[in-house]
Amino acid sequence: MDASNHQIRDGQYGFSNLIGKYCGRTFPPEITSKERYLWLHFHSDESIEYQGFTAVYEFIDRNRDAPSTDLNCTIEKDGFEGFINSTDVPQEIRETVIRNKIPLDCMWRIQVQDKWKIQVTFLNFKLSKPNDCEVNFLDIFPEQTVMPMRVKNFCGSAGEGITSDSNILHMRFYAEQIAINSTFSILFTAFRDRGSGGCLEGEYDCEDATCIDGDLRCNGRSNCKFLWDEEGCKTGTDGQKEHMIIIITVFGLILGGMVITFLVNCIRKIMHDQKIIRVSL
Repeated sequence: MDASNHQIRDGQYGFSNLIGKYCGRTFPPEITSKERYLWLHFHSDESIEYQGFTAVYEFIDRNRDAPSTDLNCTIEKDGFEGFINSTDVPQEIRETVIRNKIPLDCMWRIQVQDKWKIQVTFLNFKLSKPNDCEVNFLDIFPEQTVMPMRVKNFCGSAGEGITSDSNILHMRFYAEQIAINSTFSILFTAFRDRGSGGCLEGEYDCEDATCIDGDLRCNGRSNCKFLWDEEGCKTGTDGQKEHMIIIITVFGLILGGMVITFLVNCIRKIMHDQKIIRVSL
């Protein structure tokens, strides 16, 4: 088997439909993409014996009579934390999917700062057709979106947390027409390995050899893997409880004062009436 080969796929990612895989002296035919992207990948080992390859490309008008399958659905995310939601998909893309009767195929690209990594936590995951992995699924890729490097495939009824090995992560959501109403909500958190130097000023130590941004402490969301960033935090519910206790206490004191005043006045009136009765007798 020849160790050198050239893959060509009809799309912009390494999981797009394979047009052909060419190796040895086989000369590829003329290739035309269905839409505006072609994905090319050349692989070779250290024993390069030939002259390589040269390819020429040109842009041509697509067939206007056929409905377009190019959704251009790529969503960029960054920061120390954020959310990946099924509702991120623009309404016009959903309308195009329904109108042209094509699958929904969207990619989220998460990139955090250099030398940091990404932790993914599922908050909600509800596919319209769970366990039907051809109809709807969520794939997670590292920097490269090639199938051999796919980190995880979710097509059941639950999603599990994962962590990246670099500062870039890709998430692909695919759904056929009957499953485009699938819903999911995912929290991503940027973290870095603590190392021997410990966490820096402005960072929070998750006590699992990782550091997160200090502003994520007590934000109502669990950004540390073992939830330490929310340990001992005063939640909004706690504040409401304290507020209610204060109100009830004040109300009780006022009511108690009114009752005591009423009783004192009653006793005084009774004593006054008794004096009047004795004088009359």
